[in-house]
Amino acid sequence: MLNSLASVYHPGGYPLQTIGGESLKLLAIFTVIFVVGIFYIKNRVYRTLISLSYFVSFAVLLYLYAIGRG
Repeated sequence: MLNSLASVYHPGGYPLQTIGGESLKLLAIFTVIFVVGIFYIKNRVYRTLISLSYFVSFAVLLYLYAIGRG
């Protein structure tokens, strides 16, 4: 039982393949929110906040995807 679990899960507790796949899904969702926010929100403060949050989340999710790929 323990050997089968050790072969599936990373010692950190997360399966690395799942982290890579989930980060791509989240990146797609954040991209849709970013595009909608940029084109449909007229307030410059909110547009700036959406842009900054998108770029931060893009960097983090890209990093997680790279870790998941090995």
